[in-house]
Amino acid sequence: AFKTVKDIARGDAICTVLCAISNTCESIGLCCSMIKTISFKGRFYIGAKVVSKDCMTYINLCVGEEDLRLGNLFPFSLIFIEII
Repeated sequence: AFKTVKDIARGDAICTVLCAISNTCESIGLCCSMIKTISFKGRFYIGAKVVSKDCMTYINLCVGEEDLRLGNLFPFSLIFIEII
């Protein structure tokens, strides 16, 4: 939520939308980890976390907060989505 407010203050619409998507995916991941009656919750959880992480990585690259460790790039995460 802090990065979302920071992006709104900067007037960056793309990063604001990506932050909102990331926050939504984190909420979905939290619900999947807590609610036991959801079928295929492992797939939902992993998918939500991958999308959230990719959105935050893109936002950090746009802003200049580069974090280019292995695994923080889009194609690497897309491999996991194809596996699911």
